[in-house]
Amino acid sequence: MQKWQSILLIIITLIVFGVGFYTDQIKKNTISGYDESLVIESTKYAQSHDEHSDILSEESSVWAKTKFIIEIPKGNPDVATFHNHALLGKKFRQHLLQALSENKTVKEIIFSPFEDISTNEPSILQSLFSAQVNIEKPTQIILHVRGHSQKSSSLLAGLIVETYKNSILNESRNNPILPELIKQKSKILELEENQLTLSKNLQKEKGQSKNISIEEIAIKSELSQVTSEIDALIFILREIESIHLQKKDSKNYLSINSLASFGQVQEILSHIEQLSEMIINQSLDPVLEKEISKNLISLRESLNKELASGIDHIKDELKSTVLRQKELHARLVDFEINKKDDLAFSPRLKLLKAHNLQLSLVKEQYEKMYLAWESSKEGIVFKKAK
Repeated sequence: MQKWQSILLIIITLIVFGVGFYTDQIKKNTISGYDESLVIESTKYAQSHDEHSDILSEESSVWAKTKFIIEIPKGNPDVATFHNHALLGKKFRQHLLQALSENKTVKEIIFSPFEDISTNEPSILQSLFSAQVNIEKPTQIILHVRGHSQKSSSLLAGLIVETYKNSILNESRNNPILPELIKQKSKILELEENQLTLSKNLQKEKGQSKNISIEEIAIKSELSQVTSEIDALIFILREIESIHLQKKDSKNYLSINSLASFGQVQEILSHIEQLSEMIINQSLDPVLEKEISKNLISLRESLNKELASGIDHIKDELKSTVLRQKELHARLVDFEINKKDDLAFSPRLKLLKAHNLQLSLVKEQYEKMYLAWESSKEGIVFKKAK
């Protein structure tokens, strides 16, 4: 055998041995190989999931934090708890979400890391700030705001403070932001609705009395008129809601007389018409045409704002009219209770009297808490902590 033949034989032997060894390893390690691959992929997924979880974890090191101090210099130190509850309440969170929707750039910066997380904005927002009464100084509330960057947390902190200032400034006795007052207000409305039902039932039991006074006639007459006004306002609001739900152009609101005649709507429409005619019917200098176009955009925005104000006005009018209806019913109830007739021993009358007493007590508690809440807002100070 020649030298080259020996070398060729060795090479062939090595190749056969290598193929056999490789085949054996495939048979032994196929399952474990797949398992290892799955473990690696699973680990990668778990790490990815943990990264998302870390984003929402309050103690995560990825947070940039901004801290504000809210100090109540006047009143009982316990009222600081009111502000703590108000800041964390559902009503304020709604105001804050509305403020974010009106500041789109700020909203984009704050929510940018959460685009891939399947959770809603209120939940995310709730995780981004917290408040607590300072144990060492009970007249202080510490507001902690978190963000994915210092810019994000600072922007959100500033927006929270400004929104809270506006919220406590613009709230009213009938529309508070303090959760405790909201709960009591809801109870009052429920009791007033029940009072209305009990009053109507008592009227049915009484029937038509022969001795009806002028006062009773006047109350019933105004009550009938107020009820008609409520029905008309509800009809208008349903029309408005229908236009809104169908996402029609804002000009469709002008088909509703109450909105078309509200405030400066007609004046704005007149200006829009005049400028539109100038662009259509005249050959204008490009610079002038551009200026007119800008004014048209501004006027249309003003029209939308005026229509929105008109809708709010109708809602407020409905609220005040409903309050008037309740007041008239209460007068009628008092009038009936004070009359000495065959209703003196009526079970429904006794029930109504007990109900009125309960309503009176709840209103008294509400008024007491509202005054304490109003007092807690006097001289309130907001300052950024170092």
